[in-house]
Amino acid sequence: MAAMKREKKATPKKKRNKKPGGALCGAKNKSRELIIPKPKHPGGRPKKRTDSEMAAIQKEICNRISTSSKSLRQICQDMIKDFDKMPSYREIIQMLADDKEFSPQYAQAKLRQADLLFDEIIEISDDSTLDMAFTEEGKPFIDHEHVNRSRLRVDSRKFYIAKILPKKYSEKHEVTGKDGGPVEFLFKVIYDDAPKGNSEE
Repeated sequence: MAAMKREKKATPKKKRNKKPGGALCGAKNKSRELIIPKPKHPGGRPKKRTDSEMAAIQKEICNRISTSSKSLRQICQDMIKDFDKMPSYREIIQMLADDKEFSPQYAQAKLRQADLLFDEIIEISDDSTLDMAFTEEGKPFIDHEHVNRSRLRVDSRKFYIAKILPKKYSEKHEVTGKDGGPVEFLFKVIYDDAPKGNSEE
């Protein structure tokens, strides 16, 4: 018998349904990030501050320093919410070097803050409400972590005010002369008359 050739029937290819967006069914779905265009910068230079606005900002900085224990960096961060044209911390530091009126005002505010920190030392030392804690069984014990934290707060304030007002709060008092200069000693020597005796002729 003659070998009969079998013809291979071409199998029709299955069509894949396309997903909206061009992805094919069965293909690996790649994670797509939603890209949000950044808002365009309005451009131009920032608005300049008027003298009255700058004076109000400087006055508020001095008021907050003299009435709180916060640092200048913390105060600048808090004032951003209240002032639209609030200068940055770096601008304030540069302003202290250039502005002859703002610099002494800031120095006086730091001196008043030192007195406030001294009062806080007494309050922290006398406050013992959180020194004692309790276990789950209700047994009391001393919270050494809180005690050490309170000691650190006191020592930090003592160190700071001793540097700001050394004549008032420093434990070591330096003796200085006029206008902070060296001490001058004046010695006075009085010569008595020579004793009377036989003089050689």
